[in-house]
Amino acid sequence: MDGYFYALDPVTGKLRWRRRIGPQIASGPAVSNGLVVFGTLEGAKVMALDADSGELRWQFYIPGKIHSAPAVFGDTVIITTMNGIVLSLSLRDGAEKWRYTPGGMITSSPAVSRDGEVAFFDFLGKVYLLNAATGELIWEANLNSSATGASPVFRNHRIFVGDHQGKVHALETKTGIELWRTETGDWIHGNLAADQQRVYAGNKQGKVVALNQETGDVAWVFQTNGEIYAAPSLANGVLYVASVDGFIYALDSENGRELWRFTLGKTERAAKFKTLEGFGFGGSGMQFLKRLKRETVFTSPVPGDEAVFVGTLNKSLYRIGRER
Repeated sequence: MDGYFYALDPVTGKLRWRRRIGPQIASGPAVSNGLVVFGTLEGAKVMALDADSGELRWQFYIPGKIHSAPAVFGDTVIITTMNGIVLSLSLRDGAEKWRYTPGGMITSSPAVSRDGEVAFFDFLGKVYLLNAATGELIWEANLNSSATGASPVFRNHRIFVGDHQGKVHALETKTGIELWRTETGDWIHGNLAADQQRVYAGNKQGKVVALNQETGDVAWVFQTNGEIYAAPSLANGVLYVASVDGFIYALDSENGRELWRFTLGKTERAAKFKTLEGFGFGGSGMQFLKRLKRETVFTSPVPGDEAVFVGTLNKSLYRIGRER
């Protein structure tokens, strides 16, 4: 959030390029067809940079702030804004294709299915499904739930989403009918993760909860020692979880057994890179961050072929060797 965008070598961590954006960036990027696409928090712009050089390829101005990461579907970029706009742009040149305005604030990143449907969750507690090509509404479902910034997840003809009341909801993709909802015990801030059998949530109590996709029954629970704000990540049967307790956990997705944990701040199995400058929050957010450990993680771990990458509030990026 220092106003720069960075590209690092994934093996060495050396800086390949950085570009001054100006406004703060709260949006995660999408990478496709040699472009890196993201939105800015202030003076809302959707920007596309050349992935190799960092050169600006195009930008699109839109009213409001952008907190969500874009989704790419074919030659289309879809992104949501905090003032309640869903926007579709050409990946090639940033030209607007369509926009949809549901009415509520949106911090949820859009999710796009293989069948060309886009889903998002707004702060009025509604889930929307649109045609990704045209922007036409397919259905909307009122979950009568609290607001959330978590993004929906498509899996097995269902849409899964967590909310701030700690519930996980399963909806039928075709109709929007709610199939089940299950309590996890506390606020779910991050996105869910899903494989073919289970859906996984982390909550404010520090619990990782695995649910059966068909029934919503609890398959297993793992307890960390701090709140979980980042979405868990799945790769090759391993669930990676970042907790405010300062650990990265690797869990067996089948049964929740802990495979290993890594203490952020150590470099025994990690390379640590100081990459950001002037990272900070203002107002009440700063008071909250002061109570957290310096190596707190709010972003999801990113599994690679040989390592897991984790960014922290202490302006560091870690490359952690994956062990099973």
